[in-house]
Amino acid sequence: MITDRCHRKLIQIIKAERKRARIQQTALAKRLKLTQNSISRLEHGERRVEFCEFLMLASVIGFDPVPVVRALARLVKT
Repeated sequence: MITDRCHRKLIQIIKAERKRARIQQTALAKRLKLTQNSISRLEHGERRVEFCEFLMLASVIGFDPVPVVRALARLVKT
């Protein structure tokens, strides 16, 4: 289980954006050529998100990754 605050926040944002876009885990996984289980594990903090994977998630889900990175950078500084 991922415990660092920054990564937990990243996962929370990704999950919220996916839900806001009304994209099911299975549909997201298919577009990323992953399994639904892989998306579930990501959202439950059972695996880390690589940076390029984050950018692909943002693109497929349809949100701007730049404000997210800025917010997370501020989190790391505190």
